[in-house]
Amino acid sequence: MSTHRTGRAARRPGMPEGDVTRGPDGTLRSRATAEAKRTFLAALAETGSVVAGAVAARRSKWAVYEWRKRDPAFARRWDDALTIALASLEIEAYRRAVVGCEVPVVSGGKVVTTVRRYSDHLLGLLLRMHAPERYLPPRAAAAPAAEPPKKRPLRFTFRIGDGRLGEGRPGAGDAGDGAPEIDGAVGSGAEGDRAGVGDPSPGAG
Repeated sequence: MSTHRTGRAARRPGMPEGDVTRGPDGTLRSRATAEAKRTFLAALAETGSVVAGAVAARRSKWAVYEWRKRDPAFARRWDDALTIALASLEIEAYRRAVVGCEVPVVSGGKVVTTVRRYSDHLLGLLLRMHAPERYLPPRAAAAPAAEPPKKRPLRFTFRIGDGRLGEGRPGAGDAGDGAPEIDGAVGSGAEGDRAGVGDPSPGAG
């Protein structure tokens, strides 16, 4: 007769009923794993450290991340624990910034008195966190986009006699053969140069 295993921690034959528990999804789970999860969450809420929680639960970091991936309810409690840990950090930051900390003053190897020290840095962080619209510096105005550099038009000389195109200054083509020349420019930008052949020089036609 075959048996159907429900969940990874289904009760083995001979295992007492008290050694397993049923999760929110109805699967059977090891009571030891459930206890380890509670220990992990308590340590996580206290320290905010996944590693510290895993050590307290005597599990590896990879094991607790596997719990989080497979157990949505555990993942939600994980997030709640981190929220509690963050709130504790904010309370401690407030204490150091506003209430202050007693620091001993030592003279001659002995504590003669104490002074109360405050953290202006933490006070500034708290103000910027809770009222950023008042204490964060305004964003720098976006600088206007720079205009693209103007392109210098390319001058050319078109030799009507043989159809050759000479680059450079007007008259860059072969000279001395008596062929008429047309001076033009190819360019863009503010100069308004028209692409194509310019007006023929006097006497070209």
